[in-house]
This record gives sequence, C-alpha cells and structure tokens, in this order.
Amino acid sequence: MKKDSSMKKTRSKTKPVDDLRKRAEKKSHDSPDSIEKMSPVDVRKLVHELRVHQIELEMQNDELRRSQIETADERRKYTDLYDFAPVGYFTFDGKGNITEANVTGASLLGYEKRFLAGKPFHRFIMGTHLSIFQSHLLKVIELRNKQSCKLKLARKDGSFFDAMIETISVTDGDGKFDHYRSSVTDITEITKAGDALQESEERYRHIVEDSTEFIGRAKADGTITFVNEALCRYFLMPSDDLLGKNIIDFIPYEDREAVLSFLSSFTSKNRSANIEQRVLMPNGDIRWHFWSARAIYDRHDRFIEFQGAGHDITTRKQAEEELKERAAQLEEANRELEGFSYSISHDLRSPLRAIDGYARMILRKHGDKFDEDARSKFNVIRSSIQMMGHLIDDLLAFSHLGRKHISVSKIDMAHLVRDVWIELQAENKGRKIELTLNGLLPGYGDMALIKQVYVNLLANAVKFTKHRDVAHIETGSYTEGNENVYYIRDNGIGFDMAYYDKLFGVFQRLHGTDDSEGTGVGLAIVQRIIHKHGGRVWAEAKPDQGARFYFTLSGKE
Repeated sequence: MKKDSSMKKTRSKTKPVDDLRKRAEKKSHDSPDSIEKMSPVDVRKLVHELRVHQIELEMQNDELRRSQIETADERRKYTDLYDFAPVGYFTFDGKGNITEANVTGASLLGYEKRFLAGKPFHRFIMGTHLSIFQSHLLKVIELRNKQSCKLKLARKDGSFFDAMIETISVTDGDGKFDHYRSSVTDITEITKAGDALQESEERYRHIVEDSTEFIGRAKADGTITFVNEALCRYFLMPSDDLLGKNIIDFIPYEDREAVLSFLSSFTSKNRSANIEQRVLMPNGDIRWHFWSARAIYDRHDRFIEFQGAGHDITTRKQAEEELKERAAQLEEANRELEGFSYSISHDLRSPLRAIDGYARMILRKHGDKFDEDARSKFNVIRSSIQMMGHLIDDLLAFSHLGRKHISVSKIDMAHLVRDVWIELQAENKGRKIELTLNGLLPGYGDMALIKQVYVNLLANAVKFTKHRDVAHIETGSYTEGNENVYYIRDNGIGFDMAYYDKLFGVFQRLHGTDDSEGTGVGLAIVQRIIHKHGGRVWAEAKPDQGARFYFTLSGKE
C-alpha cells in the first residue's frame, strides 16, 4: 500500500512539472513581445509557477543529495561487512584467476588485497593439493551447487595453514557461467584439535584394548555396546557374540534383582559406585567379579551410558570363605579351650588343696618326729602346690584376655605407676629399691589392663634385681610418630638376646627357678594386652647388665 501511494505522489508531482516544461518551451519560442502582450494576471500566474517549479527543483536536488549520501553510507557498510567478514571472500574467473578479494581473505594469505587482483589462486595452494582444487571447481560447474573441500594454503612468509573452501558458480543474464565466488576459512586450530582428539582416542583405544582389566559399556537397559579384548578372552567369546546381549544374561538368576537395584541407584549426582557380584560363565560355572562402574551423563544431565572396569576376584572370595570357616573353627576351639581351662582350674584345685591340707596336717602332727630333710621335703611339696595354684590363676587370666572387652580412656600413667609401686614396695620390705620416673606421657587404653602390664613388668624388674645391693629401676616415655613409647629399665641380671624368641611365650623361662620365682606366663600376658590395644612390645638386654622392656600405646583417643 505504501508503495502505491508513493508512486501516486511521484506522478502527481511530475505531471505539473511536465506541463510547466511544455508551456515554458512553447513560451520560449514566442517573441518577448508576446510576454509583454500577456495580461498582468497571466504574467503573475507564470511567475508563480516558475517560482514553485524552482522550489520543487531545489527540493528534488536536496532529496537526491540525501539519497546519494545514504547510498554511499550503505555501500561503505556493505564494503566493511564484506572486507572484514570473519571469513575470506574471493572471486575467480573461469581460469581460476582472482578478480576480487576482501581484506580478511588477503590477510589470510599475508597480502594486501590490491596485490591479489589478477593473480592465479593456485599460486597459493600447496602443490600436492592442486588436483584437489581443480576437482573442486569442476564439481561446482557440474553439480551447479555449493561445494566444499579442505586445502593447504601458503602464506606470504612461506608457512602453510589448513583452510576450508566453499565455492558457488555465478551465471550471467543468459544463464551462462560467469565467475566463481568462494569463502575461505582458516581451520588450523580445528584441525589441530581434531588431530589431538584422534590421537587421544587412539591412545585410549590402545589402553582399553591392551588392558588386563575387563572394560565394557552398556545402555540404560543393560544392553552391552562395547567390550575390550580382555573381557572377550575371559568369556572365550568374540566381541560380536557379546555385543547386543544384556548384562543381566551373565548374572545368576538369584542375584539379578540385586544387580538391577545397583544399576538403578545411579543419578546425575551419584555417578559412580562399586559392586562385588557373582558372574555366570558360558559353561555354567559361577565366578566372582569386582566392578567399578560409572554412569555417563551429558551437560543437560541426560543419561548416556554405563562404563565399567572390573576383574576376577574368585580366588580372593574363596580365601574369604575359607577364612570365615577357619574363624568359626577357631571360635569353637576357643570355647573348648575356655571350657578346658575352667575344668582344669576346678578339677586341679581340689586335689591340690587336698595335698596341701594333708601335708600341713602331717607336719603339724608328726613334724617334731621328722628330721630336717623330711621337713624340708614337705615344705617343697607345699611350695610347689602354691606355685601350681598361681600357675592356674595365670592361665585363666591369660585365656580370659582373648575375649575381654577393652574400655579405652585417657590414663594418667604417672599416677598409675605410683599405685603399682606402692603395692610392690609392701611386698618387698627390707630391700633397697630406687624407682625413677622420667616424664610419663598420658596414654589411651584400658586402665585395668595397662595397670596389669606395669604390675608384671615392674614385678619382673624387682625380681631380677634381688641380688643387687641397691636395685635401680627407671620408667619413662617418649613420642614416636602417632604412638607413645613407654619403657622400664633395671640393673638386674639381664638375659642373652640369643633366646629372645622365647621371651614372650607361655611357660617360657630364660632363667632357672633358683634365680627367680614365677610361672612363665607374665610376659605372655603383657604381650597379649598390648597387642589387644594395637601396640607393640619388645625388649633389649645383656647378661648381667640389666634389661629394658618397651611397649607402645596410641597417643590419641
């Protein structure tokens, strides 16, 4: 509608002008006298029309100038868009000579665009790619649509870059070929990225294929889409026989619900998990696998596939069954041992009490009739019975340690040692014994059990220094890593390290009964208590040069 109205306006303006021009031309052929013969009204009308015409001409000139300016601006904009487009533009004649190029295209080649006019484009193509370009132009003519190809183009400095060429053919008014128009894009970085990706994929493929781990991929429904060589060799099946099958086909029927539940547990926020599962082999055997699986999602949190890496753990699982069986057997043996220990303690105490009672009664009634040797033998009998009673008590204590619950708390070791020492001094009145405490660090453990450790170790130190005029006993501690190390040192008779392996064994004694009393269970109890706390215990000594015992406890709760 607007177009029609503008055309009407143009016609309406043009018609008076044409009439005026015709009248003016007619008047110009008349003599000046004829104007003088005109009436004043006609003269005024003519003057008015001439003035209007002059104004219209001036207005038309102004519009023409504005139109020229706008056209020049539009041309500059087009030229800028053309010259500085993100891709290079080239126009070729039928022989492939450059007839026009934009600034971007010239810059790609390292030249100013005025230099390129008339130059053959093949001059800027790597020699081995010339045939590619020639075939490219032939296809444009033959197929009469846009064609593309990749070329190596040369810059002015002699370097080459990867380029994508897209070309169309342009025809004249008669539909005959006139020239080519091409766009050129530098794809060097894209090519590098593609090469890097291809190289990365190649490395990944080799890693996957050469891996001894089982590697596979599957769709959301469990359909297998990829398996590596290791998995094929394991199942003794080619990949074509595995692809398209469902994961669940290789799971024993009774385990399938658990595996399906595992697969459904994945979300975009919980993308990885591990599973130990039984696997059904093609021959019907059941094996155990460990799989580390991951769900892959795209950037829109849409599920793509499962990926997993696994290996056979059948040997390990068999060893764990065996271990459970042995643990059960050991538990049963421990119960039998506890029952045996109770029976021994109960059954032995009665005859021991009887023997001790009869020996005491015989000595009381007939002791005055015995000589010194006889009385001494009766005393040995009673002493042996007491030793047997202590041994039974120690055996029971040792066996109970295995099932005793540990109640861990912070222990003031210095205070604990002082309590133990008061008890030991009361049992060894008349001896000169000096105890030195060297900064005992607090430790963490079961107070009653750790007290028993100090009772046994300090009692040993007192016992094996009884032949010294003055017994020197020292205890202290120091930090080693996350542990506190506690020690007890004495100046007693020591022992030969050649027999160290026997030191912490039950009933093992490094000294005869003449040198020291005891049941040979004390150090075994110490070792069991410290091991129960997760610590270590060891000793160092030399004959007649004293001994040093060490044990560790955690310095933290």
